[in-house]
Amino acid sequence: MATPEFGTTGGDVASWFVHYGSDQAREILKGLKANGVRLVEGNSTAVRMVATGQADVCFTDTDDIYAAKRNGWPLAMVPLDQAGRGNLAIPNTAAMIKAGPHAKNARALMAFLLSDTLERYLAESDSHNSPIHPSLFKDFAAYRLKTPLEINYEHIADQLTDAIQTAREMLL
Repeated sequence: MATPEFGTTGGDVASWFVHYGSDQAREILKGLKANGVRLVEGNSTAVRMVATGQADVCFTDTDDIYAAKRNGWPLAMVPLDQAGRGNLAIPNTAAMIKAGPHAKNARALMAFLLSDTLERYLAESDSHNSPIHPSLFKDFAAYRLKTPLEINYEHIADQLTDAIQTAREMLL
C-alpha cells in the first residue's frame, strides 16, 4: 500500500479510525504489519507491484486500476466494503473564498463543478469517477459505488494527522 502520507491512503486509514474506532483501526494496522504489508511511494506503484507479481493485493484508488487496465495489466478490482456498511468514497472538493474578489465567477465555477454535465465528463474520462447524480446512474452503472459508506468526512479530516502518524509508527 502507499505510504499513508501520500495521496488518499492517509484518508483511507483515517476513515478506519472514524468508522471502526481507534482500537479496531489499530488491530487492522497490526494485521497488515503481521501479514507483511509493504509501504511504497504511491498507489500506482502498489498497482504495478500486483500487476508484475511482486504483491498479491494492494489498497489503491479506482483511477489507478482503470489506468492499469488501459495498459493491459492483469488486474481485478474489489471495492473495500467496510464491515458490510459500504465503500468509502473519496470526494472531489473545491472551495470558494469568502469575500473573494471574483465572487460572481467563483459562483459560476462552483455551479459548473457541481453540475451533472461535469460529472458526466468525469465519468467518461480515463479516471471514470463515480457518479453521484441519480440522473447518471444508469449511463455509468459500471462506475457507480453501489453502497457508499455513510461517514462524516469532517471527522476523517480531524483524524487525519493522528491516523497517519499511528500508521507510520505501527507499519514501519
